[in-house]
Amino acid sequence: MVSHIKLVFPGLYSVLKRISYKKIYKNCYIKSDMVSLDCELGKKIYIGRDCDIRSNVKIGDYSKISAGSILFNDVKIGRFSSIGYNCQIGCPEHPVNFFSTSPRIYADSKAKKYSNWKDFFEPPVIGNDVWVGSNVIILQGCKIGDGAIIAAGAVVTKNVEPFTIWGGVPAKMIKKRFDSVTEKKILDTSWWEKDIDEIERIIKHFYDK
Repeated sequence: MVSHIKLVFPGLYSVLKRISYKKIYKNCYIKSDMVSLDCELGKKIYIGRDCDIRSNVKIGDYSKISAGSILFNDVKIGRFSSIGYNCQIGCPEHPVNFFSTSPRIYADSKAKKYSNWKDFFEPPVIGNDVWVGSNVIILQGCKIGDGAIIAAGAVVTKNVEPFTIWGGVPAKMIKKRFDSVTEKKILDTSWWEKDIDEIERIIKHFYDK
């Protein structure tokens, strides 16, 4: 019934989805009508236009997903993270060592009993206060550490350490954001787990010497 409404009355479908969001995802600002209703969204999350947020995605408080980005099944994002425009996070993958790479063969035919392939075998986990630039692709199995930055257009194929800057295709570490002492001090605060007032006090302690 819902899919029928979407095809015949797209405007009405959008309104109904927004009403559902207000009931389920309170205190979030959602401008897209392509957000699955089984996601776990924290408070004051922003989701831009034409974002496609798939099943069982989890996003922490105060994070932002910019327009056009796709978060595939089971992706996890921490608090205060920023996802740029047109990113693809956790794209489904195809088997490379099986008879065929086509899902029509390995997933939807009698041959699937020989593959046992899962398109979403290890969804990405993105930490807290991570900045992912526009047009980034993050593959299955990748873990992005707290405070990391991914440069625009990068393709992330492996784990990213906390407080490092990565870029390129495939992405490689460019440099660290801070010296080891400063990095440890920030990590030790776990500031992203605190409320805004406490975070502001921590920042003041760091910079008022």
